[in-house]
Amino acid sequence: MFDKEYLAREQLERKIKPYRRPQRCGHAEFSDLVAELSTRMDYLLEMGDAKECLRVIRQIERAKAAYSALQTKLAYKLEKRTVEDHEFRGVHLNDQGRGCAASVAIARRRGQHGARRYLENCRMLAEDLPRLAQRFERGDLSEEQVMVILSTLADVDAEHRRDFDAYLACSPEIYEGAGTKRLQDLVRQFTCSIDAGAQTDRLHERAKRRYVRFHADQDGISISGRLPLEDGVMLEKCLRRQAHALRRKGDPRTLEQLMADLLVRRPISGDEAAGLPLPMFMDLKVIMTDRALFQGDSEPANLEGYGVIPAEYARNMVATRRRQYAQDGAIIPDRSELARRLCSFPELQRIYTAPGNKELVAMDSKARTFPDGLKELICVRDLRCRTPYCNNRPQHLDHVFEWWLGGETTFNNGDWRCAHCNYAKESPGWRERTVRDGPHTIEITTPAGISFRSLAPPATGPELSLSAKEFQQTLQEPFKD
Repeated sequence: MFDKEYLAREQLERKIKPYRRPQRCGHAEFSDLVAELSTRMDYLLEMGDAKECLRVIRQIERAKAAYSALQTKLAYKLEKRTVEDHEFRGVHLNDQGRGCAASVAIARRRGQHGARRYLENCRMLAEDLPRLAQRFERGDLSEEQVMVILSTLADVDAEHRRDFDAYLACSPEIYEGAGTKRLQDLVRQFTCSIDAGAQTDRLHERAKRRYVRFHADQDGISISGRLPLEDGVMLEKCLRRQAHALRRKGDPRTLEQLMADLLVRRPISGDEAAGLPLPMFMDLKVIMTDRALFQGDSEPANLEGYGVIPAEYARNMVATRRRQYAQDGAIIPDRSELARRLCSFPELQRIYTAPGNKELVAMDSKARTFPDGLKELICVRDLRCRTPYCNNRPQHLDHVFEWWLGGETTFNNGDWRCAHCNYAKESPGWRERTVRDGPHTIEITTPAGISFRSLAPPATGPELSLSAKEFQQTLQEPFKD
């Protein structure tokens, strides 16, 4: 019995491969570089102060972006080599890059979802956007920011991508402190200006592909879907407004729970006590110039709660009556006198900008609480959370320099923040101040002593227009290091 067990164990041990120490992978230069960096960091990890730690974190982030830029170059080179090899072999002539995206995804330790899009972005970056690629290599932009820009530019042709690259080379400060959503607005501003008709048609086509789906998971039912642009923004704004109203009345549910209850319980049970009925009227704020509204100019508009939209689409929103739905979901016209009176008269509000630029004119107040007019003006100016790189939804209107320290309730001393960033600035040692009025610029100093700057976007989007002479000179200039 003992001999049988011993022989069985011996056979099992023979099948098990002996342990091997992990080998250093990749080029020796990279391994040596990482080893040298780790050695230099030992002192910082033991003796470094807060300011030095934060400074090195920023430098490492720039280095990560620079290495990511090198990855895009290598991926583009690999795609070219793969296409050449397939052409030489005479295989996969209808899909000459087959297998390349999957290989790159595996090498980057990423899933296959989005692998082809990454390779297409690498191709656009290498062939059409040399100035953007140069900033990427310097570490000025992260990989996530660059991929957002490239994915949004995928809808336009190569010539317009080169124009965009030249335009942004003239305004490098646009990148400063911009999160992914603000960068997406920046690119939409450009694409809607040069190709407004196609962008409008694309929005209408996406509205036709509206849907709702229910997914059963382990703990409940998840809902996902796509709604037409104005309907989706209006629904979200309505749910959020009513949820905040219930919270102010002392409802113990969270904001997300209230929005879910308002969305679901009314259609299912019809119980107004369980969930308030959604009102049929809701205001949508569209910010656009008088030239775009009345003269047919192509300068894009900005839909609050969404972002940049084509001027033609915005004009249609202003001029078109609200749609009415039957019980089966079909769109039916409402010919009642009340519906015509309510839906046919949009309210126009003039917002003035300073002469020569697109900065809003200031308003002041002596009270601590921002009055409604000043509050709305600040929200129109900031559009998104003013903390650099933050993509959260802004919720709190706050003083840049605290009111209890003597800060004034003025246009220049107000900003729009998300809840997380507004609470973070109350940390000891956190300081903020307005350093420039046009464009409105805030200097944020963290408790570690590192300063960042936040620039407010112009009210109607970034200025991307140049004269024909200036633009031709820009295209002919070699981009500078």
